[in-house]
Amino acid sequence: MRKRVLILSGIIVVIFSLLASRLWYLQVMEGEKYSDYARGNRIRLMPQPALRGIIYDRKGKVLAENRP
Repeated sequence: MRKRVLILSGIIVVIFSLLASRLWYLQVMEGEKYSDYARGNRIRLMPQPALRGIIYDRKGKVLAENRP
């Protein structure tokens, strides 16, 4: 039973070590690249003119129309 616990503990330590090393690599070694990506990934606001139509009543008379 003690052998199983040691093996399982070793596997868990290896997995967390791999995870920590990957996180370190992404943050330290590749951090500048991802920082540049983040700076370029901003929301760009582009105004869109509202497309509106003419509103008619039930008899076909214009109630509201577009203005330039």
